[in-house]
Amino acid sequence: MSYVICERAERIATLCLNRPEKRNAVNTGMLEELGGLCEELRRETDVRVVLLRGAGGYFCAGADLSQIGASDEGALRRFHDVRECTFELIEAFPCPTVAVIEGYALGTGLEMALCADFRIASAGALLGVPSSRLGIVESYGYLNRLVKAVGPARANFLVFTGERLPAGEARLIGLVEKVFPDEVFEEGVRALVEGLVGNASRAIRGSKRVIRECAADPHLEGVADPARPMVDSLGGREMQEGTRAFIEKRRAKFDP
Repeated sequence: MSYVICERAERIATLCLNRPEKRNAVNTGMLEELGGLCEELRRETDVRVVLLRGAGGYFCAGADLSQIGASDEGALRRFHDVRECTFELIEAFPCPTVAVIEGYALGTGLEMALCADFRIASAGALLGVPSSRLGIVESYGYLNRLVKAVGPARANFLVFTGERLPAGEARLIGLVEKVFPDEVFEEGVRALVEGLVGNASRAIRGSKRVIRECAADPHLEGVADPARPMVDSLGGREMQEGTRAFIEKRRAKFDP
């Protein structure tokens, strides 16, 4: 049985964690499969959006504690290194990545979701960091992603209390960008993703690259020409079609 199932349809790739009997708890094998699929998808230029979700109505309940608890230092370091390598691949995707959260996004599952460009959740989903309840101090990579998402004070609250936040509260602090009612969750996901696929793919990829560089260099100290991204898009087919459609009051039709 595969730990991760990859499906492609209509320029959308879906990576589905597939351990529903464990609420998609993460082990090393799952991470290795996920990393390999990420490497494959990065080379597929026709993929416009990558969805990351879980089977069985759960995103991911965290690391598989039956593996973690039985690990010696060497095995734990291997799990950590494979985890961070795989999560860095998710962050480095050239096209948009979206974490689709149902059920739980806890611990390592939440870190995985934080690697996506943004997160959408069902109203009944719960998100949290249970490490303090488990006697674990999380890694620098994990806590750095959490601090970037919600700031130090809210990261402190989540880690120290181990509280599980409903999706609506998680949206208020920046863990989630969009929440849909449970009964229309799939319809909401579909409409949002179709909107992404219909937008200008080159512009999105270019904007994603610039946003990533801004996050790494917030004062733009390493940017020699701040206007370059906009200038490079000038006169391109996407800009021509987008501006023409705006003037003509219609939906733009970008290249497939």
